[in-house]
Amino acid sequence: MREIKRRKVKVWTLDDGSRVTTADIMKALNCPYSTAFSRLTRSRNPEQIYKTKQDTSGGKTYLLSDGSYWTVGQLAKYLNCLHSTAGVRLSHSLTKGNDVKKVLAPVNHQYSVDEIIRRGEQKIREEQESRMIGDPVGFWALFNANT
Repeated sequence: MREIKRRKVKVWTLDDGSRVTTADIMKALNCPYSTAFSRLTRSRNPEQIYKTKQDTSGGKTYLLSDGSYWTVGQLAKYLNCLHSTAGVRLSHSLTKGNDVKKVLAPVNHQYSVDEIIRRGEQKIREEQESRMIGDPVGFWALFNANT
């Protein structure tokens, strides 16, 4: 019978003198192996290693000067604007001061969100027609003219 070789588990010594493994970090943060290993290779500072995971679900909340919390989706729905517009307003609120009046000001747009989407669909349709995609009659007319 063949002997199974096991990989030696690396023990990391942090700045405060504590010794941890990648599995310890995974359990503490409830994160995947890649996240724990990446943090251990980049730093030995326990504050950096044990900081909470960033929320990448798009649900980041922004605190405004009046004490209210907003997400990009909530602001886009409230202002009836695109997510990109709401995101820019909220991200600028962090760097330029979180003034509620500026963030919640009405959007100066020519078209509603539905109109922008409709115009985008119309542009795609026009491009397809110009390339004769989905136009079998025009295709066969062109095909018959060249034969």
